[in-house]
Amino acid sequence: MFVPNVYGSVSGHYSGPFDRTQYYLYGGILLIPLAVLGCLQSGALGRVNAGGSRRLVRIRSPGGLYRLIAALPGFAKVRAPVHAWFVVALALALLAAAGGEGLSRRWRARWLAFALAGVTFCDLTFWNSLENQLAYARTSFENLYGRRGSQGAALVRPTLPEGTRFHASNGATVFGPMNGSFDERVEVTYGYNPLELKRYAEYFSAIAANPRLLPA
Repeated sequence: MFVPNVYGSVSGHYSGPFDRTQYYLYGGILLIPLAVLGCLQSGALGRVNAGGSRRLVRIRSPGGLYRLIAALPGFAKVRAPVHAWFVVALALALLAAAGGEGLSRRWRARWLAFALAGVTFCDLTFWNSLENQLAYARTSFENLYGRRGSQGAALVRPTLPEGTRFHASNGATVFGPMNGSFDERVEVTYGYNPLELKRYAEYFSAIAANPRLLPA
């Protein structure tokens, strides 16, 4: 949370645990100090809790916004643990805002709040956007995937019997992006996150665990 490039996520030379998106939590060099100051402000923690953050963090408890949203079609498939970080990030941002407000009142300097916001904006723009390899692709779609989508669809579509789907053991990128088959309108058994077909995923997972289930 203090060092944005601690695992090499920003530079692109990653050396941390698998799936770097789970381990990038940088929110600005001022976030934690201001959040600590915010905790010392009268009523700040109460306002954060009143907003539901304490309840939301307990995502395994009955009820709560997480379970409500997960009940909606597709949202239950967004399952990476780091997705719950938005709750903590929201709480820290609220506390940091309270800390900045407290400093402005104590020093009676209205410009201080704008200065803190400006430093944070520049800090996050540099580390979380301009330099961050995780924020967006650094090359064109054509360079990343080329014509694999249309070429793959042209090869598969004529050989696909009516009423069947093309199956790959994982989210193949033969059609370009992980969900490129949807763009090419080729019916497949796989997909990525919300677009994964649950029935097929369960079926092929069961076959992988017990090959005897595979029809003759």
